[in-house]
Amino acid sequence: MVTAIRDTKADIVCGKTIRKWKNISVSEKFIPPCFAANRIQIFEKNDIINKLYISCFGISNLPVTLWGKLYNTQLISKAINFENIVKFMGDDLSVMLHALPLCSRLTVLPENVYYYNVGGNTTRYMPYMLEDFLALYQYKEKMAVCYPMPYDVAKLMNIELVNIVKSYLLMCAKAGRYSAGQLDEEIQKIVKNPIIRRAAENAENIGLAEYIRQGQNDLIADNIWQTVKKDKWKDRLKRLLYSV
Repeated sequence: MVTAIRDTKADIVCGKTIRKWKNISVSEKFIPPCFAANRIQIFEKNDIINKLYISCFGISNLPVTLWGKLYNTQLISKAINFENIVKFMGDDLSVMLHALPLCSRLTVLPENVYYYNVGGNTTRYMPYMLEDFLALYQYKEKMAVCYPMPYDVAKLMNIELVNIVKSYLLMCAKAGRYSAGQLDEEIQKIVKNPIIRRAAENAENIGLAEYIRQGQNDLIADNIWQTVKKDKWKDRLKRLLYSV
């Protein structure tokens, strides 16, 4: 990576990641398109905005995690000195939202450069998850105006937010072990939230969007509990594996 950042005069070098669980490699379900060519690729300023920056908004052309990359010190110092957007969830993304537009050249390597141990804080119950993603949603709206991309960014963000709402409610029901009454309280807050309602109004008829639009709290709750039941055996298997 050091050789690549020197030879290509890049501000950021990105390589592949191998996910590990107890020294066992975990296969990736999705490989970002930037690695599809299986060769060194160099992206200049315009292509970074037109092809890669959308990864911060819903299409994963490039990993937007901070790890697995090497940075020009001056660039990353600027990127981390912007306002703090989140408490924890999405902290990598909040930095990459600034780092990519500041980047004049980005080099993608076909080699594995990073080992990521599966399991950690991000698998726990975090009550501020939705609050963080709502803050990111509003901030991304501003950044999309500053750096226009050849995509329907608003549509992508709305779909992403509706999916995050479902993930949050599932986390409350499963990891948070919310009762039916507690989950209903969270659903009521979500249905009344103007940002979420606006996203649901403009999202496609996916997931919970239709239920949120119509304020059908009982159908939202039923959808969540049905998903919890379907995931029960998967979760038991995961707990069993982690206990080995």
